[in-house]
Amino acid sequence: MENYRCVTSVQEIRDYIGDATIVAFDYETAPDETYRTEEKAALDPHKSHIMGCSFSVKEHTGIYIPVAHKIGENIDNTSFLHFLKFFLTNKNITKIAHNIVFESAVSCHKNIVIQPPVYDTICAAQMTLKSNYEFRKLADSGLKRLSAEICHEPLPTFSDVTSCFCRKCKEIRMNPASCEIDVFQIAINVCGLDFSPFTIFLHQCKQWGKLRTICITPFFQHDH
Repeated sequence: MENYRCVTSVQEIRDYIGDATIVAFDYETAPDETYRTEEKAALDPHKSHIMGCSFSVKEHTGIYIPVAHKIGENIDNTSFLHFLKFFLTNKNITKIAHNIVFESAVSCHKNIVIQPPVYDTICAAQMTLKSNYEFRKLADSGLKRLSAEICHEPLPTFSDVTSCFCRKCKEIRMNPASCEIDVFQIAINVCGLDFSPFTIFLHQCKQWGKLRTICITPFFQHDH
């Protein structure tokens, strides 16, 4: 897992991204306290917050940034949001996401409007054939399926990645503050199955050919 790191400063994010002009990113969201018992609240920008974020500029590499973890060190929220706005509005960087509509909604809730160029791999997937005569549908375009069929690398499950920590699960639930488990190591491991590394892989996939040059989200094609 040496190519996947957990970072907690904007400078470390900048060091990783460098001068890359194609960057995949992904949000991890969690329900606000008021809505913690509400099903799917984490998918509603009005009821949730960014818990973490990942970036990838190259296949098999990535960084994960804890933003609002309850345990362990988080990045300074103000500094991170300033960087996020700079990144998402930078017209010299192609921002890639798997279902960028979600990232757009979450960003908009933070008063950030993502600017082009952008690339959505879930939209691109629906422009490819799943057989000799049939295009993929939305149900065929999930990252778990695409990673196995196109990247030929199955997306590991959360349980697979964190299995060595399972003995501590009860301790975490009962008393999170006193738990000795290395949550940063968990974050680093989970980054290995996070969307960003596989999303950049999909974007670079030779099988997709000219789709790499298409801006999939036309409603981004004007200034706000």
